[in-house]
Amino acid sequence: MSKKDNLNAPIFKKDLFKDRVLCVASKHKKEKVFSPILLHPLKLKAIEVSLIDTDKFGTFSGETERTVSPLEALRLKCKEALKNTNHSLVIASEGSFGAHPSYPFLQADDELILLWDKEHDLEIWAREVSPNTNFNARMINKLEEAMDFAKEVKFPSHHLIIKDKKVKPTLLQKGIDSWTKLREISTTLLSKEGQFYIETDMRACYNPSRMDVISVASQKLFEKLQSLCPNCQCPGFGLTQTKKGLRCEQCHTPTNLTLVAIHSCLKCTHAKEVMYPLNIKVADPLYCDVCNP
Repeated sequence: MSKKDNLNAPIFKKDLFKDRVLCVASKHKKEKVFSPILLHPLKLKAIEVSLIDTDKFGTFSGETERTVSPLEALRLKCKEALKNTNHSLVIASEGSFGAHPSYPFLQADDELILLWDKEHDLEIWAREVSPNTNFNARMINKLEEAMDFAKEVKFPSHHLIIKDKKVKPTLLQKGIDSWTKLREISTTLLSKEGQFYIETDMRACYNPSRMDVISVASQKLFEKLQSLCPNCQCPGFGLTQTKKGLRCEQCHTPTNLTLVAIHSCLKCTHAKEVMYPLNIKVADPLYCDVCNP
């Protein structure tokens, strides 16, 4: 089913991003991920890094708290990146770390990527939630504990952060990347303080696992950019809503499983309903509140 199309909607030209410069709002080398996925496939003229101070929108190490949602933080980064340029196309990513939304016993990297086309007033975003992360932290009382922690979190390919205390530290050392440096800082703090706080450095350029997740999210974004609205050719046509109600195979009662997926345009009113989006036409009684109360 489609909503009545907006006949007055602008028709977007083919190859909307061709010969344009894409600004990357990052100081942590994320262009290394974006470039191979987006540069030639989108026919961009170039990818240009905008070295804005993204730390002012929040830091993983706690000096600056993120006070807005990840999406709003991305919008702020994008606006900041374009402020002093003549370009109108920008991309940024924002990571969040904590318990996996579906498997709370696992840590997860939640990466959100936003591409903003200022010229066409167009926002297209993609998200990847992955358990592929070394995100961790610990209070250390012995040198051996610091060494064991480092081994657990893929050090030294993945860097570390050390603080003299967890909250409001007076000493904070980022980007620790060698066993010698780790041993020296640990020994000094243990002799002075008796303990210290160690955590994984989650900045993208110091965390290969995070770069891998950003890469997956970037590929999702690319696929979304290739999905054009059938009515106005605007990129980003995709899933915006789902409806529950897939019927139980045994008693035919509607369940909480997805029955319909709705794909919508970002610019015009065109929408399409897709029945049985998971290619499953009946629900297993295991998921039925009547058969399995």
